[in-house]
Amino acid sequence: MIDKINYFLNQRSTREKFYLFIIALLLGILLAHFTNSFLSLPKNTDEDAFLNTTQDQKELLQNLNSALKAFNHSEKEYLNEFYKLANEQKIIFEKVQNKLVYEENFKHFILNAEFKASFRTLLLFVQSLQNSPLIFELSSLKLSPKDDLLNASLEVHFSSQNKP
Repeated sequence: MIDKINYFLNQRSTREKFYLFIIALLLGILLAHFTNSFLSLPKNTDEDAFLNTTQDQKELLQNLNSALKAFNHSEKEYLNEFYKLANEQKIIFEKVQNKLVYEENFKHFILNAEFKASFRTLLLFVQSLQNSPLIFELSSLKLSPKDDLLNASLEVHFSSQNKP
C-alpha cells in the first residue's frame, strides 16, 4: 500500500504535492472538529442546568404575578370606571344588562349597553375605554343610524380574579 502511495506521489509535480498536502490538512482539521463536537460532553452540568431553570421559573413567576395584578379589580371598580368614562363623554345609557360567568380562578363580566350618541362621541368613548388603566375587551359594537345620532349596542367584557 505504501509503495502505491509513493509511486503516485513520485509521478506528481511539487505544486500538485503541495495542493494534496493542503487538502489533506483541511480534511484532517474538519474531521477533528466534527469528531470533537460529536464526542464532547455537555458544557453545563446538571446542577448548572437546574439552577438556570429555577431562576428562569422564578422570573416567569414574577412576570405572571405582575400580569395578574391587572385583574385584581372588583366588578364595582370596573363599573365605576365604565360609567365615569361614559359620563365624561355625556353618554346616557338607555338599557344596561350585565352577566357574570365564574371560572376556576376568574370572574368574567359581560356588560351590554345600548345608547344613542354622535359618531365623534362614540369614538371618544371607545378610545377612553381603550386607554383606561383597567382592561376592557370591546366584544361587539352594533351601530344603526337614527336622525343625527347613532343607535349603539356595545358589548364589553372584563375579568377579575376570584379572591378566596
